[in-house]
Amino acid sequence: MTVLNLEPICAKWGRAMIEAPTAGNSLDDQANTIAKTLGVLVENGLYAMGVFLLSSKNNAYGARILTEHLTGLWQECNLFEIDEDEPLDKEMALAGIQDIAENLFKLLLAKKLAEQAMIFARYHAKAEMAQSSATTSSTTKEQS
Repeated sequence: MTVLNLEPICAKWGRAMIEAPTAGNSLDDQANTIAKTLGVLVENGLYAMGVFLLSSKNNAYGARILTEHLTGLWQECNLFEIDEDEPLDKEMALAGIQDIAENLFKLLLAKKLAEQAMIFARYHAKAEMAQSSATTSSTTKEQS
């Protein structure tokens, strides 16, 4: 039986949740989406988190968190099975969460993994915002 070290796996997927900022998806928007999603997960559970991500204000980013990052995390930890030939869509991701929920052990593990990955994502976003702010302020000082 192979033993997985879950901490670095969560760290890797949490880091992947933070994307290069764009006009409609700033680091602040990403951190806000992740913080709200984390709150929904803790208070209402895995399925509610999935629905929230698909209905959030930043819908495209939320959908990517669910269909790419969290499902990738769960797949790497052998909690989620997908057909490699078929792209994962929103409905398939929610159906996968329902399948996970049928086994209490898998449900609790998937919830804990998602929570840890999003905590790491939130810290990565904060670190990148601080670095960006420091770079901006040093550039401003040099120009003065």
